[in-house]
Amino acid sequence: MAIDSRRVAAVYARGKEGNIGSAYFVSNGVALTAAHVLSDAGLEVNDKVVVLPSDGIDWLMATVVWLGQDPYLDAALLSLDDPTQWEVASNSLWGKLPGSDPVAVQSAGFPSSVTQNDGRLSRENLIGFVTPPVDSVNGCIDLHVASSTPVNSRGESLWAGMSGAALIAGPCIIGIVIKVRSKFGTDRLQALSVEHMVESESFLSALGYRPELSEIGSDWRLQYGSHADKSLVLCNPNQLLPDSYNIARDPYRLLRPDHRQVDFLFRHDLVADIKQWVLESKENLAIKTITGAGGSGKTRLAIEACLAAADDGWDAGFADFQSPGGNVRYHLESPTLIVIDEADLLASQIAAIVKTTRNSKTPIRLLLVARSRTTWWETLHSLSGDNLLGYDQGEISLDNFPMSKGDCAELFRISLQRFSNRLSVTLPANVNLNFYEEDLTDPLIVQIAAMIAILDDTANVDHKGAELWRTKIMRRAVQNEANRWVQMHEMHHTNWNEKVLRRCVSTATLVSPSSNAMSGVTELEKSAIRFLRTITDLNDATNHQILSLSDWLHTLHSGPAYWNPLRPGQLADQLLADLTILPELAETIYKVAMDRRDANSAKTLIHAITRAAGSSQGCAQYAMERIFRLMGKAS
Repeated sequence: MAIDSRRVAAVYARGKEGNIGSAYFVSNGVALTAAHVLSDAGLEVNDKVVVLPSDGIDWLMATVVWLGQDPYLDAALLSLDDPTQWEVASNSLWGKLPGSDPVAVQSAGFPSSVTQNDGRLSRENLIGFVTPPVDSVNGCIDLHVASSTPVNSRGESLWAGMSGAALIAGPCIIGIVIKVRSKFGTDRLQALSVEHMVESESFLSALGYRPELSEIGSDWRLQYGSHADKSLVLCNPNQLLPDSYNIARDPYRLLRPDHRQVDFLFRHDLVADIKQWVLESKENLAIKTITGAGGSGKTRLAIEACLAAADDGWDAGFADFQSPGGNVRYHLESPTLIVIDEADLLASQIAAIVKTTRNSKTPIRLLLVARSRTTWWETLHSLSGDNLLGYDQGEISLDNFPMSKGDCAELFRISLQRFSNRLSVTLPANVNLNFYEEDLTDPLIVQIAAMIAILDDTANVDHKGAELWRTKIMRRAVQNEANRWVQMHEMHHTNWNEKVLRRCVSTATLVSPSSNAMSGVTELEKSAIRFLRTITDLNDATNHQILSLSDWLHTLHSGPAYWNPLRPGQLADQLLADLTILPELAETIYKVAMDRRDANSAKTLIHAITRAAGSSQGCAQYAMERIFRLMGKAS
């Protein structure tokens, strides 16, 4: 998907009022724009306007040759008085939108809000997506802006002047921008579809040809195995939150990265690096990973990379192994970026994709998103027939790119504004980010803090204490994490239920098994088994079964220790606060640590219990009191 910059132009309607708009050359000497750009200035058919191509230097004289008179046909055609002054190679390709899936689009125009100080016009590129179907009455379609919105200090519409700019999807023009959807803020525009325009015979007569409308959309399905169930579709990275969705009942949904509710404020250099890798890798198949802890922004970074690649004409999206639809293909025809999220759970599928695409004649990029490169990476290498390393082009670890305190404060401020707007509640005054130091690098936790600040504000709800919404939101986050634990545990082919798995993760958060300076992994395993035995549900489990759980915990959260606690700490606090057996479990763990002279585990236990008790009362507070009593007796 790429805009031909030679076709993009500004229009100045010099009528009674004077009006700036945008246009797109759809054939040699003929440009398409919005009718109201002309009619608002008092112009009619045969009147004169001036046009400035975006790559040109001089304004060119043109004539209005067709003007939509129907209120539902806000389009017009201009013809250069001298077509040789600015020539385009061919007629534009035209397209229509089938189905109902969101489709990525690009546009370029001249919003007056970015006019330079000396009065010169500045071209603005817009990236977004549209949501079919086209309205059967007025031919309009909503355009959701995904890129940055122009800044305005003059009190006029931020997008004034963008009217008439063409919407490009794939290689085709599918419509033009006509107005702002005022009830939805600055990130929702309305476009007129070309499907509606070509229904007018007078429009076609003025155009001079009858365009064939190609269907636009991600309609292919890549089969990467011998059976139909080994296939995927490319999912649009922008998953629109429906207007009909009752977000007040489920505010947590605003935190999902694919809904893109908060502006992408940082890490633009990483997006540029990924885009450069996508475009400039010489190999037809190339693989890169994005790694980082949960909530560090991996998925959102991959989404922004997809948008950047789409801006340069690539098919780009997330691999969807479940959704139906699409015409089956065994080879991709266009340069394609495929993002595979939760890659550590999909090693067998990725290995098959590598085998299928390794001889592709078309450039293909696999961007794998995971918590870390641990045992799943070694498994993937083996399953791929030892092909993986030859196509591997490195790792971007977000652990090496933490957000600064200033970044976090800005993200918190923007999140407050966006969430309060979406939830139609009062923006809290004088609310500051007050989180634990080690959590400040996690975008998800910063946004959760903003959501809790809004929902707990006395201006918005009957205030029943900060625990009300904090507990609801954090429990939802922990449950999402728990769903991942279950998925990963199923890969170990054992059948412990979610309750036991939660207690195992809680134990791993409370201790760090230590070999006590003794040699070998065997001592670590013995230590791990001893700590897991403190969970009463595992009293009858065999050492082999518990060792399987220990191996699972070892791979669950990346880090330097044998087990690593659930992080960010806010999630760990909520996990422990909801653990009814915490007082008994913590006391038993402390005794085991003392018996083994495992000072590291005792220290980790006390720190985790103290934090959890500081965030909530109940079990964590009682557990802390019991531990301190034991410490007093020991002294």
